[in-house]
Amino acid sequence: AGPLAAAGRRLAGLWRAVQPRAAAEARLVLGALRQGVAAVVCALGFCVAGLLGLVMLVVKVHRYALSEVLSDYHVAFCFAFPYCFRTLVSLAADWAPHWAPVCLWYSFLVQLLCTAPGAGRWPGSSTVFRVLLPLLFIAEGVSSESYLMRLNGSELLLLSYVLAGVKLEVALSPVFLLAFSSQVFAVALLGAHPLLGGYALEYTQALVCLTSLHATSGEARGGNEAGAAYPGGGGEAAPGPPA
Repeated sequence: AGPLAAAGRRLAGLWRAVQPRAAAEARLVLGALRQGVAAVVCALGFCVAGLLGLVMLVVKVHRYALSEVLSDYHVAFCFAFPYCFRTLVSLAADWAPHWAPVCLWYSFLVQLLCTAPGAGRWPGSSTVFRVLLPLLFIAEGVSSESYLMRLNGSELLLLSYVLAGVKLEVALSPVFLLAFSSQVFAVALLGAHPLLGGYALEYTQALVCLTSLHATSGEARGGNEAGAAYPGGGGEAAPGPPA
């Protein structure tokens, strides 16, 4: 019994010596696990917050685009007519003469830029277009083929964007120019891409066009309202009627 008791005491001593080290290692492992779980939870929280922010941004962009289309029918017409021009020409190709597309296109331009009133920020612009459009009509009418028939969807959206900017008289705004240059770069880079080009690119273009028009036309409307509210300038309100 003596050797067995001695062996038991030695094992008990070894266990007492190893137990604090094992407890410390277990605490370290548990701490590392807690930190890992906390990091994973924080990362998931950031991902969910980022996705929610992205969804809210997409919804807001669509709301701005829809608001711009519904607030001014000229904007909707500027985008709808050029984009559907090829379809209109194909429907009328059986009975219309060969010069009908050119006449149809310049009739639209005359109605848009020469007859309908503008925003009033470019005085005399309609006079310039009344001189310029007949000259362009004569130059293009010789070919009896509208150049719109050679443009793809993205290029038609760029043309529509320029027409809408000219109609709203915001084509010289920095936001407009930045949006236009970015679209030209995207069309040149991604226009022939099988996945990012085509309808995906055109849909993104339409959102960018309408959102930037909403921003620029909103700033212009705010400036016009401020000028009407303070006609004297200098930031002072117009005097009221005497008491």
